Amino acid sequence: MKIFFYSDSSYYSGAEKILDELSIGLGKNSPGSQLVLNPKIRPSLEASGFNARSSNLEVSYLADQSKLNIFKAGQLTRMIKRTGASVVVANMWSPYANTAAILSAGRARVPLVLIFHYFEQKRDVSGWLRPIKLWAYRFAFKRADRIVTVSQAHRKILIDQFGCPDEKVLVIHNGITGPDKTISRTFDKPRKFLMVGTLEANKGQRAVIERLKNLNRDDWTLTLVGSGPLEEPLRAFCRAENLSDKITFLGRQDNLKDIYSSHDVLINNSDKENLSVAIMEAMSFGLPVIASNVGGNRELVDDQNGWLVGSNDEDGWRAALSEAIDSTAGLEKKSPVAYSRWHSQFNQDKMIISYQKLLEEI
Repeated sequence: MKIFFYSDSSYYSGAEKILDELSIGLGKNSPGSQLVLNPKIRPSLEASGFNARSSNLEVSYLADQSKLNIFKAGQLTRMIKRTGASVVVANMWSPYANTAAILSAGRARVPLVLIFHYFEQKRDVSGWLRPIKLWAYRFAFKRADRIVTVSQAHRKILIDQFGCPDEKVLVIHNGITGPDKTISRTFDKPRKFLMVGTLEANKGQRAVIERLKNLNRDDWTLTLVGSGPLEEPLRAFCRAENLSDKITFLGRQDNLKDIYSSHDVLINNSDKENLSVAIMEAMSFGLPVIASNVGGNRELVDDQNGWLVGSNDEDGWRAALSEAIDSTAGLEKKSPVAYSRWHSQFNQDKMIISYQKLLEEI
């Protein structure tokens, strides 16, 4: 079985990493499979060491970067036919942003599996193109042989809000590689908090900074990993509030191993999440997690390995942050649970086996 993997993502996101590693894992048993990507991510992909791990794959970059999906679909169709693929597996941020994959699989007359990573509700689909965007969802559901989403929360939304047929959509949790055994951690003061993600409004970094500041205590630090449109405003806010010695901006990082190893607690304050790769990565290093109670976060975090807090529950956030700083014993108890949950439910091998079973059934 030859598999044709496709993603049009223009930056090296967590979802992009998942597809790339999935293609390597499935490609080991599917010689001649091909991975086609947006050329904009090539530098980050090569910096991650992907080329050395992907010798079993033919990796290509889409030449036609026209925004018109119809032209991309033509090139993809020719590539699928040339590869002799028996199935297309495509990352979907949203159907209206990546109809090229849907069109090309249909033209090439091969089965299509769509993987939804982006957590979008019907109310989020807006603007004058809303009717066309909603049609694109229906088009995707009709043309795809199977729809995969990465959380139970999003599966419910696809069925209840967008009308995806129940029998077509299934959940396969993302999985990542991590340490072979539990890391023995020591939790010293000051408490070292970490946030990983694009610096943008829906990730909620500003609110976390304000909450930590309002604790009126000095025994914490916060590291922000990522870049984005809010980087300079966040830096300016930290300077204005005299927090520059408490908060470190590391920018975009492709290798987070040492960063996770040197911090105590991950914070995720997103206002929507399907299944956070950053949370899984942190869990694999034994970090307890404080997370907003949204989407797939509920499938990753509970009171055994961290804290789930309502996005606007200021008392809840204050209590969680304070407990994370004060209770070293609590962190020591949550840490091995975090690692164990990642290892048993969200590891890469488990994900690859689930996809292999799915593709064999199509």
